[in-house]
Amino acid sequence: AFLDRTSAEDALNSLRGLMLHGNELGIGWGKSVRLPSRPMSRPVSQSRASSNTSRLMIIPPSEDRRRDLITKLAEFVAKNGPDFESKVLQAEINNPDFELL
Repeated sequence: AFLDRTSAEDALNSLRGLMLHGNELGIGWGKSVRLPSRPMSRPVSQSRASSNTSRLMIIPPSEDRRRDLITKLAEFVAKNGPDFESKVLQAEINNPDFELL
């Protein structure tokens, strides 16, 4: 859910034409829902993001479908920035395929 129509329209417009596994996603309006009491995005503070100097080992998923989804999402986030990532997070908050966000 979005707190205002403008944010919802921006998210919808930024996702139009999005390709996933060679298929264009069909993005449109859904039924209205009750608004959350606060925004659902989780902004990362600059100080927290830059102060962590520990090493992190990343193990790619073994399933091709999941690895392809992560790769494609990373490409779109790199191209479109953190606002795009937040929009995907909000749109896919209940989708287990996007729990990596």
